[in-house]
Amino acid sequence: VIDIARGLRVPTFGVPATQLKTISPVAMERHYGAYYIRLMVVDKPGVFADIASALKNHAVSMESVLQRTRDPGEPVPVVMTLHETEEAAMVQALDEIAAVGAVVETPRMIRIESL
Repeated sequence: VIDIARGLRVPTFGVPATQLKTISPVAMERHYGAYYIRLMVVDKPGVFADIASALKNHAVSMESVLQRTRDPGEPVPVVMTLHETEEAAMVQALDEIAAVGAVVETPRMIRIESL
């Protein structure tokens, strides 16, 4: 408000529009961030070890894991929060997780964006 009263004008993007430059977008494979994933798995020994191994193979680190109870014989949902990593590594890890026999649905991924 004071700047307006003094007649000062600051360009919208901090520089005059004539000085703005076009930039190339970065490929999503290079996106760096944290992720949520949801897996539907058969609850049996060794499943988490297989999932953790797939994450390790692509340098993806777990932050938290949530597994609720299930009805007998039913797949159980597993929700994981993963530390920041490149999306290419995350996609490769999910492909490996999808190949685990106890994973009964395609893994789902959601990016966690920092604002």
